[in-house]
Amino acid sequence: MSKKNKMILLVDDDIFLRNFMVGMLDQFGYTAITAKDGAEGLIIAEENQFDLVITDHDMPVMKGAEMVAKLRDKGVQTPIIMVSSTPGSEDTPGISGFLSKPFLSKELVDMIERLTVSAVAA
Repeated sequence: MSKKNKMILLVDDDIFLRNFMVGMLDQFGYTAITAKDGAEGLIIAEENQFDLVITDHDMPVMKGAEMVAKLRDKGVQTPIIMVSSTPGSEDTPGISGFLSKPFLSKELVDMIERLTVSAVAA
């Protein structure tokens, strides 16, 4: 599957970071759909099929960790990358990868490629 076919759900309450990441993902050939919090992300994830989910940890309404737990409880096996500056969030159950904010674009793209290739191969 080429990058151009990869759909990514991006969940973050920071509109500036969301817009920046959408632009960055687009530059690398990915299509990103966004949600402003875990509750909205959960609804979008249940109604669509994604190759990968990227979520912040600390958000209003529903935190990323709660969204991840609910997705996993529903049997969703999509790879999930948690991005956060919150200590300890790298230990969130159910995530496939973790990046500490701030991170380099290359780090994120490398992780996306690694997780989506392994998901296709599984």
